[in-house]
Amino acid sequence: MDDASAGCFRPLDPSCLPNVDPLGLSSSRTMHRNLADSSASALHPEVLKSSSNYLGGYHACYRSAAAKACEVYIGAGGSRRSLPRFVNWLRAELESHGIHCFVSVRSRGRDSCAYSTAREAMRLATLGVLVVTRETFSSSYAMEEISWFSERSNLVPIFFGLSQKDCLVRDITEKKGELWRKHGGFLWEAYGGLEKEWRHAVNKLSCLDCKLETCESNFRDCILGSVVLVGRRLGRKGIVEKVSRLKESAAIMEYPFPRNHHFVGRNQELHQLELILFGHTEEEEEDCLNVGVTRFGRGLTTSNGASMELDHKGKYQESQREIRRERCWVEERRDGLGMHVKKSCHTGSGFSARDLYGKGIACVCGESGIGKTELLLEFAYRFSQRYKMVLWLGGEARYIRMNYLNLLPALGVNLSSEKETFLKSNGPISFKEVEGQTIRRVRKELMRDIPFLLVIDNLESGKDWWDGRNVMEILPCLGGQTHVLISTQMSSVMNLKPLKISFLSHSEAIALIKGHSGDLPPEDSHALDVAEEKLGRLPLGLAIFGALLSEVPISPRKLLSAIERMPHEDLTWNDGEQSVLKKYPSIVQLLSICSLVFDLADNHQNFASRMVLACGWFAPSPIPVNLLFTAASEIIQDNHCVQFLKKFRHMVACMHKISHSKKPGVEASSRLVRLRIAKCSAKIGCIHFHDIIKEYARKRGKFWVANAMVRAIFHKGSPHLHPEHVWAASFLLFRLGTSPPIVRLRVSELLAFISKFVLPLALDTFKSFRRCEAASELLFACEELLKNSEISYTLQENNVHEKQLFGIPYKNRSAFQFDQCSYKEFSLLRATILETRAEMMLSGGCYDTAERLFRSALNIKEVIYGCEHSDTVAIQETMKKLLRLQEGL
Repeated sequence: MDDASAGCFRPLDPSCLPNVDPLGLSSSRTMHRNLADSSASALHPEVLKSSSNYLGGYHACYRSAAAKACEVYIGAGGSRRSLPRFVNWLRAELESHGIHCFVSVRSRGRDSCAYSTAREAMRLATLGVLVVTRETFSSSYAMEEISWFSERSNLVPIFFGLSQKDCLVRDITEKKGELWRKHGGFLWEAYGGLEKEWRHAVNKLSCLDCKLETCESNFRDCILGSVVLVGRRLGRKGIVEKVSRLKESAAIMEYPFPRNHHFVGRNQELHQLELILFGHTEEEEEDCLNVGVTRFGRGLTTSNGASMELDHKGKYQESQREIRRERCWVEERRDGLGMHVKKSCHTGSGFSARDLYGKGIACVCGESGIGKTELLLEFAYRFSQRYKMVLWLGGEARYIRMNYLNLLPALGVNLSSEKETFLKSNGPISFKEVEGQTIRRVRKELMRDIPFLLVIDNLESGKDWWDGRNVMEILPCLGGQTHVLISTQMSSVMNLKPLKISFLSHSEAIALIKGHSGDLPPEDSHALDVAEEKLGRLPLGLAIFGALLSEVPISPRKLLSAIERMPHEDLTWNDGEQSVLKKYPSIVQLLSICSLVFDLADNHQNFASRMVLACGWFAPSPIPVNLLFTAASEIIQDNHCVQFLKKFRHMVACMHKISHSKKPGVEASSRLVRLRIAKCSAKIGCIHFHDIIKEYARKRGKFWVANAMVRAIFHKGSPHLHPEHVWAASFLLFRLGTSPPIVRLRVSELLAFISKFVLPLALDTFKSFRRCEAASELLFACEELLKNSEISYTLQENNVHEKQLFGIPYKNRSAFQFDQCSYKEFSLLRATILETRAEMMLSGGCYDTAERLFRSALNIKEVIYGCEHSDTVAIQETMKKLLRLQEGL
């Protein structure tokens, strides 16, 4: 290597270096990063000159300083469309662990300064990570890099799209094997090199012990393995431990459910989602490589095999410009934190699926029970290796923001720095600004070059339930490395035209019902056809029907006959209410049959059936079995179809064999899972129910079952372990939003519930996840209930006293009955809530509201404790500080 060229460069502080895209292929977002982080990577600038992201004008000294700062030199080159994504991810992952990288595609350099900078980086780098592709062996620069780093024994090759055993001199020169049959030969002649040097470099490469082989099916494992290997070679033990913790947390947090091994069909939908998110499919890329063309968008452009430029003519160039315009438009046209996406000029009403090919966002829609969640789950499992982690969150309106901010630990976000920023800021920060900064912090993590798959399942509305802000503010900008996958029943989301999910084909539906069963008699086959139509061809109903056939000794014809003769449930529907249960009453009859089967198998204790009734009032997330069983134990259920029990007694023997657990809750949950009424959760000890099952439970159980759910939370719940279910109980107890409370507890239970659950939940929501408005609203609703209950009790007691003076009996007593001790506890709890709300308002800059709340709490404590008590004095001191602060402002 010629080192003399490095001497003409003047040293420069790397912190002033601009951070640029390593391959010149990513979106404009990555071209304008924070300058403070720019010393971690640099790019040989000729890559930029030959791409559509050219920035230009950088002095050679900048490049030289970046080269001197690097620890790892990453060399790449090839024509695969997935290669830039892989290299960007590798570089970003190494940088996230504090390893400085220099990424270069030297085959695209066009001036001597660029070459000398890359050579200087190669000379100074501690390790050389080279991505070896088929084109590597016909590139003089790639072969030079292999020779240089192998001679220094610091080469770490990553074989991309081929294996180490494919890199044999004999196979390449003699065109042996499928890979080299078309692309082999005397490859040193392609760049005018020497055969001896070429053979020596290839032999060195084929004999290395440390090797990594990758393709699109193992990107994640290969990159994490590369980080571990580089960390060990650099002596960074902390990196190895950090990657190990990441793998452990991903195994626990990544998926909501285990993979569905009974998944059938949907191959076309999976293919379309891959095309929408990535812009190409793996099979398509293989075909393009074999015929020597590369597909961009809807056009075909001839590939020269060595260039990785995006400056092609046609649709793909237009699409890249549209992505950049989209990103700038989103940043400029922002209502609060909400995002609006302009309409496509092609459709006039929004982006179609084809317009969004390769932009990283896809939306699927369909009616409830059609299989949207199963489709997204299968996609996540099938393509998980293309992402660092799958981030799955429920899209229900009341819970989506909580679910989104729960991603903070998974992304490794530490909020302590934000707290310091808030303290140093000039003036108070409102709750809306605090939440906005937290949301932007999550979005920032999702907009790096590290790819995540963000799955928003069952998006109910485009507006947040709490404050009406646009839910789409949580999405990262289009065109980045992170992909977004949405499922919804809405016909349009953010002006996107979703991919509509249709019914399974007849053969797929029958396969879902039959499972691994063999041929059936003609009458049973006809019964399956009739059942498919009666159940609306919905995969959920078909799966339950098939589970009954596999778990219960009954033929399809007899089961269909039982469903038809089952009395219809007396379910009430509101005017204009759209429901799958209302549209397909046979599903209700099928669920009633399941309830009878559970009753027979459970010796008429009805634990499984009562667990179904209780599930409707829990949050839309996995439910712990112990909580569900506790709620079911408080439900008294009378079977309304006793006459059917005798006709199904032959099912009992089989159903008793479903579980051998001595715990009735575990046994009942096992039956629910076996009959597909519930689904196993990735969380140990939890099960999940479909929205259709929960709606059926709410329609059958009415409001009296909700009391059992709240009492179960009271006895077995935890605000730290089950926050979403404590929120669900709070929605039933307090007036949050426009929905009235439907559950009433005794005074002692209410006070204990607020102290044990509501206050810790509000504080955790406020401090840990910065959902300030939700926490304040919860405490406000809680305080209002206590105040109204106290007023109601006082008025009724006065009426009782007046009527007793005239000898008139008074029968209508308040539901809240106090004695002296409980009234004192009641008032002190109300004062605690007022004081907590005041502290929240104080931190949010609402000084007038905080003063009013502090005064209310002070009045209560002065009445109970007196003016000299320590608690009363503490509030008085806080009031004085608040008044001085207001005077200063």
